[in-house]
Amino acid sequence: MGFKLYAPGTRKGNRFYVARVWAKGREREVSTNTRNESVARSLARDAEADIRTSSVVGQASTFTDAAASYLSTHDLSKQDIARVTKLMEHFGAMPAANVVNAEINAAARALYPGKQPQSWNRNVVAPAAAILHFAAENRTDVPYIKVKRFKEPEPANPKLRPDQIGVILNAAADPELYALLMIWAYHGFRIGETLNLDWDTHIDLTAREFKLWISKVKRWKTIPMEDAVFEALAALPKRTGHVFRWATRGAVYKHLRKLGVGFHFTPHMFRRSFASDLNDAGETTANIQEAGSWMSPRSVERYISVDPARVKTTLRKLPRGDTTGEPPQAAVNE
Repeated sequence: MGFKLYAPGTRKGNRFYVARVWAKGREREVSTNTRNESVARSLARDAEADIRTSSVVGQASTFTDAAASYLSTHDLSKQDIARVTKLMEHFGAMPAANVVNAEINAAARALYPGKQPQSWNRNVVAPAAAILHFAAENRTDVPYIKVKRFKEPEPANPKLRPDQIGVILNAAADPELYALLMIWAYHGFRIGETLNLDWDTHIDLTAREFKLWISKVKRWKTIPMEDAVFEALAALPKRTGHVFRWATRGAVYKHLRKLGVGFHFTPHMFRRSFASDLNDAGETTANIQEAGSWMSPRSVERYISVDPARVKTTLRKLPRGDTTGEPPQAAVNE
């Protein structure tokens, strides 16, 4: 029996002291909700005493307990840590077992009022699901639930035309931004993968290869580097640390808006264009999946935009010949 205190900032973004308490071969992590060490130590002793005198190992796991354990065992970005912290503050001491879809949906609307479903999914639903699923795997009092995402509307312009991509690339006077855009245009990388690129870990200019950890499919992958992308990266003067200076998506979006290309676009539209353009060029779904590191053929299909002209060309290949016959004449009323 015992406990250990973790100061603010030492448990991957914890804002308050976290107490890890051991009992009967199991452990619990509890946020003390204080930055005062002496108060936190007193609360940790109280938690230890409660566990010792309880007939059950620990009390019901709160959402904050589950989130603290999740933070301590996962290497998250600063943005993801901020999302989890915001959820901890919202749900607080609510038992994790009580955080069901209705509660998650209400939290999304309360924390991000007026935002779009994709924002709710990214900032609330996805991190809440990750925390609850992790808790269900490691705690006996938290059941597994299927967390449902908000239905997202289809974007008005899901992909970029080749000429639009050319306009964007020509507008990038900053060599670093140009290299970033080239990777999106020629490789279709996800924005998170791109911002995490590190010269020592992920870039091999000698072999002209990327070595990436693809989190979606949980494996390392070596990707041949396109010549144009190699030239863009080779032109960058800095060869240590992160390849790109932008640490967050927001910072990238800020620079993209300054390009002034005259039309709306997002980094993710490059990935849609990557899949759609390869499909229009006649590549198989399997090849597109491998090139873009999608999890499944079904995932690829969701990214492919239908080209009306290509559909028309396809329909003309039907072997119908002269089998249409003569169209029937409309009856004439006398």
